[in-house]
Amino acid sequence: MSNAVNPLAITVGTGCNIRCRHCLVDENLGSKSVSRQEIRRLCGEINKYFPKTVIFTGGEPTLYLREIQEIISGIDPSHAPKVTLITNGYFAESRPKAEKVLKAIKYLSGVAVSYDRFHAEFVEKRSILTLLDVCREMGLKVKIACAVEAPMDLVFLDSIKRPGLAISIQQILPIGRAAEHGLKFGHMSFDPVVLEKKCPNLGGMVFNCGSGFTICCGPLASSHDKSGYVHGSIADHFKSRFYKIVSSSTFGEMAALAGVAPAQMRPEHALPCMLCSMLIPRIIDDGKNVKEG
Repeated sequence: MSNAVNPLAITVGTGCNIRCRHCLVDENLGSKSVSRQEIRRLCGEINKYFPKTVIFTGGEPTLYLREIQEIISGIDPSHAPKVTLITNGYFAESRPKAEKVLKAIKYLSGVAVSYDRFHAEFVEKRSILTLLDVCREMGLKVKIACAVEAPMDLVFLDSIKRPGLAISIQQILPIGRAAEHGLKFGHMSFDPVVLEKKCPNLGGMVFNCGSGFTICCGPLASSHDKSGYVHGSIADHFKSRFYKIVSSSTFGEMAALAGVAPAQMRPEHALPCMLCSMLIPRIIDDGKNVKEG
């Protein structure tokens, strides 16, 4: 089992200037903003594990530029990471505004712009196009992160596609505001191929302000009692039963431990996060262990 951490994603705040119907930020995820104490703890963990990439996300992370700058200033410059920003792009109303925000983030090397039919209800397409242009001019890697309820949602991106523009697809999970609005990616049936896979987040780590460190970016990290899934330090998370199970087992092995047959799985369990959130509590509650790989 490797103790390397890459990337490290940091939720610097759950606040956002828009209210997309599909947002997965749940009220149980964490606090409104990262605290000074958490910033000191984060810097200590970053300087201990030296992730090559640090991702700032939210909420809308550019609402927390001061906190981002404090975190970056506490990082050992001899092990400076590449920084990626995940943003809704609202600030790119003009080139000067876009440049000002991006230049305020030291070590910035990439930007992931969250844009889909849900974000488009609040952020104008011209702002997204401006942000894409400014990123290219500044030499930043840029991609579009598009959340989809159905494959046809990708048609929405036709008007902003550019040669070489990377697009990542995020299937909507029924948590947070998405659950409130009855939104989720609509699998027609359960795909047993997922049973051959492991957690797609292995190797990385997430820090949610007001909560802690976890490998989970799904429902378990937002559960009412997440003490078994989220921890105060990376080392404590590595030692947790949750991490040991997830890092050592395929979803098929986890299903066997949980006593759940493929015939019992619903279409939404084709999504790794939804399958994990169904299996892990059963395994931990039953006190079952796995052999570490």
